[in-house]
Amino acid sequence: MRKNTFVFVCLCFALLFGTATASATISLPTAQESLTVYIPPPQTNLEPDAAEIERTPIPAQLNQRMATRSGPSSAYTEELGTVPKTTEIVVLWQEGNGVSWVMVEFSRSGKLYRAYTGMKRIDTDSEVPELAAKGQKAIIVPEIRPYYGPGTQYELVNHTLRGGQIVDICIQERGYALIDYVHPEEATKRARSWVPVSALKGVP
Repeated sequence: MRKNTFVFVCLCFALLFGTATASATISLPTAQESLTVYIPPPQTNLEPDAAEIERTPIPAQLNQRMATRSGPSSAYTEELGTVPKTTEIVVLWQEGNGVSWVMVEFSRSGKLYRAYTGMKRIDTDSEVPELAAKGQKAIIVPEIRPYYGPGTQYELVNHTLRGGQIVDICIQERGYALIDYVHPEEATKRARSWVPVSALKGVP
């Protein structure tokens, strides 16, 4: 009888001890511990860009001083003015209806830029690919100052785009979008510049 009682007491003790141990393993994080919280990336709701490829710069030379525009026609701003004939350039693509405009990249005063100029101002031995702009509409999410090219290595444009402004996406490159819009300070002119894709939201 005493043996059975002893066994019963041992079993009760083991059950109690096991419950306490299990309970001790379920505890809230202490001040020294931290929780890992998953934050999903922003949902831009933009269409995939089938033309998003790494573009190969095409060597070219200027045959005259280069007048520049922010877009492929005289309807766009020309805040960069003209650059000397001796400026080193590369060509990225061409656009235009009837008149060919090329997107060129160059540096000036240690700053990197992209701008459009007329095909007649350049000489190149290579074929320049044509670019068909996408035309997808998007909304600027925060107020942002755009760039002259797809990245922070390019100079900032001298105007700011307000949040809520509707723009057209021309193309995407390296996480940035070339956008087309009415110039915020010159209502009679259009402009093109680059902003991070994360700063855009697709229009439903």
